[in-house]
Amino acid sequence: MKRQEAAQQNHPLTLEDLEDSWDWGIPRINTLFQKDRHTLIMDKGWRAQTQFKKYYSRTIMECLEAFALE
Repeated sequence: MKRQEAAQQNHPLTLEDLEDSWDWGIPRINTLFQKDRHTLIMDKGWRAQTQFKKYYSRTIMECLEAFALE
């Protein structure tokens, strides 16, 4: 409903537009920013990559060392 009103008035949704909807719970980020879904996917992938990079690097190095010993 808020999205339709914003589209009719030709302005983007703002935080102030959504303040009265906070009692219903916080809307999902993907729902609010559908146009930026590719950016959000890249951000999620980048965050996961940075978190697991140290574990991944260690595992690969251990496998390579074990393979070299055989």
